[in-house]
Amino acid sequence: MSKELLQRQREAIAKGGVGREVTVIVRMQGEPLASYRGSIAGLAATSPRAIGSARLDARSPNSQRFLAHLNARQQAFATQMRGAIPTARVLHRYQAVFNGLAVSVPVSRISRLAALPGVAAIYEDKLLRLQTDASPAFIGAPALWNRLAGQDKAGEGVIIGVLDSGIWPEHPSLADPDAGGKAYPCLLYTSRCV
Repeated sequence: MSKELLQRQREAIAKGGVGREVTVIVRMQGEPLASYRGSIAGLAATSPRAIGSARLDARSPNSQRFLAHLNARQQAFATQMRGAIPTARVLHRYQAVFNGLAVSVPVSRISRLAALPGVAAIYEDKLLRLQTDASPAFIGAPALWNRLAGQDKAGEGVIIGVLDSGIWPEHPSLADPDAGGKAYPCLLYTSRCV
């Protein structure tokens, strides 16, 4: 649990109230479907690595049995949580790559939630805002471009992965051909250009 979240809990308690509702992610003890290695008697492994598979098969009988197991454990936790914190609400359940729940809870009850059996960790669910949408100047790229034969040649042959944060595909920075009129080459591992 973060120091910031603990501080907010202390402040709410000091004011004599329960404080506002916060959304937290509760990581439960135990593996999720994608990494389960078969450590529970009667439940076969589902992790692709453990079973020698190239990918996760969430529809296999073993996966369905393990998902039923996770669901039962999460349901039991939710019942126990509501007994300890009546206003707490489960907002979402996670089972495939993360074993946990999104929970809305009064900030003053965070420690009570963390103390429940089966809780491995608690993370505040925060909405993070982008700091810029004009990254070249923000990261100092123009100075580097000048050292790499100019903007038209900087980054040649580099493949970049983008976390989609709602980008605008029509923006000139995503144009093909680039600002200098040069088309991007096909990637070596593709069979055709897009």
